[in-house]
Amino acid sequence: MNKNYQFTLDKSGKKYHCPCCEKKRLVRYIDQHTRELLPEKYGRCDREINCAYHLNPYTDGYTSNQNHPFNNSSTTIEPMSIKPVAAPTLVHLPPEILSHTLKGYEYNRFIQYLLNKAPFPFEPSEVEALIALYRLGTIHKGAYKGALTIPFIDEHDWVRAIQVKNFDDQNKTTQTTFIHGIFFKELKKEGKDVPSWLLDYHKQDKKVTAFFGAHLLKEFPSNPIALVEAPKTALYASLYFGIPKSEHDLLWLAVYNLSSFNKEKCEVLQGRDVYVFADLSTDGRAFALWSKKVEQLEKVFPDTSFTMYDYLEQHADEVLDKDRENGADLADFLITQDWRLFRKKRREAPLDVLENEGEQKIGESEADEQEAQMQLMEEQMMQERIKEEEELALLMVGYGKLGGLFFTHPENNQNHFLNDLNTCLTEVFKEEVELHRDHIINRSAFLLGKPKDDTFWGMKTFSSGLKYGLLKNTKGLLFQFNPIAA
Repeated sequence: MNKNYQFTLDKSGKKYHCPCCEKKRLVRYIDQHTRELLPEKYGRCDREINCAYHLNPYTDGYTSNQNHPFNNSSTTIEPMSIKPVAAPTLVHLPPEILSHTLKGYEYNRFIQYLLNKAPFPFEPSEVEALIALYRLGTIHKGAYKGALTIPFIDEHDWVRAIQVKNFDDQNKTTQTTFIHGIFFKELKKEGKDVPSWLLDYHKQDKKVTAFFGAHLLKEFPSNPIALVEAPKTALYASLYFGIPKSEHDLLWLAVYNLSSFNKEKCEVLQGRDVYVFADLSTDGRAFALWSKKVEQLEKVFPDTSFTMYDYLEQHADEVLDKDRENGADLADFLITQDWRLFRKKRREAPLDVLENEGEQKIGESEADEQEAQMQLMEEQMMQERIKEEEELALLMVGYGKLGGLFFTHPENNQNHFLNDLNTCLTEVFKEEVELHRDHIINRSAFLLGKPKDDTFWGMKTFSSGLKYGLLKNTKGLLFQFNPIAA
């Protein structure tokens, strides 16, 4: 039976300055009879780890105040009749809201960081698989353009909420909001009517009522679950350990925030093996809080195995080299490592990569280290080769434009340039450049903004640029060329 309290935390979403940490993160208490806020000191700070301020009017003796009308002896209070309250209908976001976000990855800051700026950049195919798996998207306009959209989709494929996060160049979060809030503000600003579904959605006390990644439970019905706090951590972990390919591989889910690890969400995990990773915190408070929650959940769901993983608690100082006050998580540890090492160890025992067995730690296996280094060297050589080809094409275009200004005599015909090109390619760069000739010519023509079938122009600028430009920068190996002379 629900209790009808006169004083409850305000559910409007408004935040006030906390009297303890002075951050604008305080949710104040409200009088349900008068709809007035209680004095500023009564409230709860949502910085549960770094502040944890909470002053309850019932435990503080606020109700004993004789000036309060509901505690005045001359006031007669009629008994409240308590009636069963029907469970509110769950309102979801329309699927087209999610569909609209599934593009624009070329300017998505989070995605581009993974591909180009991360300490160990990921393969495009890996990132594409991650996007498809968790249905990540992008905000396309406004103040949040380029931000990552993180959908919370339940096991029935209903979109419960879509979080929006902006990141800086170091992939640190700079802004956080929800897409329904952005949509609501846009409609108000444009003077348009707010649809009924959005009004009903706003009335819900809780929006994030499913795990991040819960829609994958049907696709991976028997996989062990790795549970973390933030979706960003789940994304990094999926990249490092790999997307599940067998029933033994970990499926990474996120609860959303510290207080969202609860019985209601965990009902979908019944019968699974669940590994729980709490974020670091001052004095290990987050770990202690989730450990207590795990004990309670094991009693409620006896067929579900919950295991608290304490690797971060044991090795925070030596691995992360950060204060616990910063709230470092598993992602902060992973991004310092080469993800290739993790892929080798995930097949038979997914979590052994985080174990400290004897004297061996992550990355210290000589064989694994050598193989990873060889693979890295091969990839670097391939990247250098591609870069050299691109630089060669750009150099051809640059000097080709200059050479083309002089190489315009009417008597010169296409055959002259074809022969000239082949001679230069054969004599100067021999077989190596010959292998890439078509690529370089097409690339040069593309950079000049010419149609691909306009081979004459591409070869003309290429051949003149090759002789005039490259031979001046290769110590004049075979030719002395005057671009003015035909």
